[in-house]
Amino acid sequence: RQHLFIRSALEVKTVRTLAVACDAATLDALDANLDRETEAVQQGLRREFHLLDLAFHELLLDAINLPRVKEIVAASRNALDRARRLMASPERHAHTLAEHTRIADAIRARDGDAAARAMHDHLDEVVAELRRFSAERPDLFRE
Repeated sequence: RQHLFIRSALEVKTVRTLAVACDAATLDALDANLDRETEAVQQGLRREFHLLDLAFHELLLDAINLPRVKEIVAASRNALDRARRLMASPERHAHTLAEHTRIADAIRARDGDAAARAMHDHLDEVVAELRRFSAERPDLFRE
């Protein structure tokens, strides 16, 4: 729960900030990532999708140029990574792609509130998925 709290606080603020000040190169990089995510979903490439998911969030964090924030988010994400990979499914990947697209679209539209909501919703879905998974496999989780 603590790791998800940290991620939510920092990544929601990240996209809100980017919506105001995102450059064309970052938007192009997000678009390229989403194109590759789409291909990975269509081809059922689980490992590739996972790496692209990580890269999507890295692009956002790199764009705000706050290395310590990126380190903190990475540490929190890494603590959850094993469970996220175990519960990955084609359906979850498709949902993640749609969620990432909403985030990028809101940033492109320069709508900080929509970007923040989209990121919050995305991370809430991760929380819900982790809760379902932890109920099924409590042996893999501890507080």
